[in-house]
Amino acid sequence: MPKMQIQSYFWQKKWSWALLIVVTLIVGFVAPMKSFILQWMIDAQTKSEAIQFLIIGILIIAVTFISESASRNIFSKLQCGAVEKFRNQCMKTILGRDIETYKTTSKSSDLSILTNDMKMLSDDFYTALYQILLYGAMLIFALFMYIYINPALLIFVAIAAIAPLILPRVLDNKLKNNRLSFSQRSEEYVKNSTEILNGFEVLYDFQAQNGFRIENNRVSKECAKSEFSFFRVMNYSITLSSLLSNLLFYIVLLIGMLLVFDDKISIGYMVAATNLSNFIIAPCQVLSQNYARIKASKKIREKIENLMIGKSVEDERKEPLTYVKKVEMENVNFQYEENQKLIDNVNFRVSANEKIAIIGQSGCGKSTLAKLLYGYLNHYTGMIKFNETDVKNIDIQTLHQYVGYSSQSSYIFHDTIKNNICLYTDFSDDEVYRILNVVGLSEEISLLENGLETIIDENIKNLSGGQLQRIALARVLIRKFDMLILDEVTSSLDPETTESIMKYVLGLKGIVLVITHDVFGRYMMNFDKVYEMVKGKLKGKKDEQFNVKRV
Repeated sequence: MPKMQIQSYFWQKKWSWALLIVVTLIVGFVAPMKSFILQWMIDAQTKSEAIQFLIIGILIIAVTFISESASRNIFSKLQCGAVEKFRNQCMKTILGRDIETYKTTSKSSDLSILTNDMKMLSDDFYTALYQILLYGAMLIFALFMYIYINPALLIFVAIAAIAPLILPRVLDNKLKNNRLSFSQRSEEYVKNSTEILNGFEVLYDFQAQNGFRIENNRVSKECAKSEFSFFRVMNYSITLSSLLSNLLFYIVLLIGMLLVFDDKISIGYMVAATNLSNFIIAPCQVLSQNYARIKASKKIREKIENLMIGKSVEDERKEPLTYVKKVEMENVNFQYEENQKLIDNVNFRVSANEKIAIIGQSGCGKSTLAKLLYGYLNHYTGMIKFNETDVKNIDIQTLHQYVGYSSQSSYIFHDTIKNNICLYTDFSDDEVYRILNVVGLSEEISLLENGLETIIDENIKNLSGGQLQRIALARVLIRKFDMLILDEVTSSLDPETTESIMKYVLGLKGIVLVITHDVFGRYMMNFDKVYEMVKGKLKGKKDEQFNVKRV
C-alpha cells in the first residue's frame, strides 16, 4: 500500500473538519469577550447598565460552554477514529505476514506499538494538535481585541507571549530523543513482563521468581528514568516560560495602572487589558508546549507508519491457487543458517486423492517438511510445486484456502469452544457436533453446562491436553480442503480415538498427508504410500511391513 501519513486521515473527514473549525472559531472569539464584559461592568454609569452587561456576560459564558463542548466532542471523534484506523491497519499488516517474518519480528515491539505508542500518538500528537487549533483561535481574536483597547500595551504583551515560543526550539532534539528513548524502554518492559508471565511455571518449578523479579524491577526503573528525563526537559521548558510570562504580565499591569493615573484609559479598560493579556500569554504557552509535544512525537509516528506499510504476504506472492491436484518436491533442501540440514535432497510426488503417511522419530525433519508444503518456510533450495507452480510464487492466502494444516502445537484461544473450532466462520452447531463426534468429543462437550459456548479458561485449566488437541484438529477437519496436512495430531490420543480420526481422514476426498511417529499403527495398511524420514532423508517403506504399495 502507498505510504500512509498519520495526519492524512483527518483531511479525509472534510465535513467534520469544517464543522470543527467553525465551532472552534466561535470559541476563540467569545472566550476573550469576557474581558470586555468586565470593562463594561466596571465603567457602567448606572445599575441597569451593569445588570444588562451581566446578562450579556452570562450569555457569552453559555455560548462558550456549548461551543467548546461541541468542539471537543467533534475532535475526540476524529481522534478516536484515527487511532482506531491506525491500530486496525497495524493489525492487518501483522496478520498479513508470512510465518517466517512473524517468527523473526519482535512481538513485544508490535504490542508496544499497538498500546503504548498508540497512546503517545493520541496524547502527544492529536490532543496537541487540537490544543494548537483551539488556543490559536483564541490568540488571534485576542490580539485584534487588544489593538482595540490600547496598541501600546500590545508591545509588552507580545514580548511576554514570544518568550515561551522560543524555548521549545532550543530543546527540540532533546525532547524527541527522550520521547523515543521512553518508547524503547516501554517496549523492553513489555517484552520482559510478557516473558515472565508466559514462563511463570518454569520460574515456579525452579524457584527463580526472585531473580526475574529483580531483573523486571531494573527494566521498570530504566523505563521510569527515561520517562522522567522526558518530563524533566518538558517541565523545565514550561516552568521557564511561565516565569518569563508572569514577569512580563506584571509589567503590563504596572503600565496599565500608570495609564490610568494619567487618565489615558479607564479602570475598566485597564482590567479588561490585564484580563485579555491572559488570552495572549496563556495560549502562547499552550502553543509552545504542544508544538514541543508534536515535534517529540515524530519518531513515534514514524514507528507506527513503518508498521502500517510493512510488507505482507500479499505484496510478494502474486499467483492465486484455485485447486490442488498434485504436489511435487524436487531435490528440496532446507536448513536454518549453519545448522545441519533438516531436509536433505527430498523428492516425492502426491497425486489427487492419494493418502500418504510419513513416519519417523522426533527431530528427523517431518514437521519441517510439513511446514515447507504449507508455505511456512521459504528459504529452501529445489522446487516445491502445487500443480505446476512453485509455492514461493503462490499467494499464501489462497494456498491456505485449499491446503489445511494442523499440528499438535496448534494455539487455543481464550474463547468459546465453538469459536475455537469455527474461528468466527459461519458453521452450524450440527456441523460442529458432527466433527466433534469424529474426534471423540461430542459427548463430552454436550455434557458441559454451556456446551459449545463454554469459554476455554484463559490459562486452559478447564480442559485436558487431549481435549484441546482434538479441538484444534476439529478446527481443520470441519473445513473442506483439496489437501490436508496432519502433523502428529494424534500423538497424545487413545488408540480408539486415533482409529476414528484416521478412518475419517482416509475417507476424505483429496490429498491427505499424515505425519506421525507411530510406526506400527494399525491404520498404516490403509495408506496408498508410506515414507520413512531419517535425518532429513525420505525413504520408501517395504510393502510387506505395512501391506501397502511400494514407493
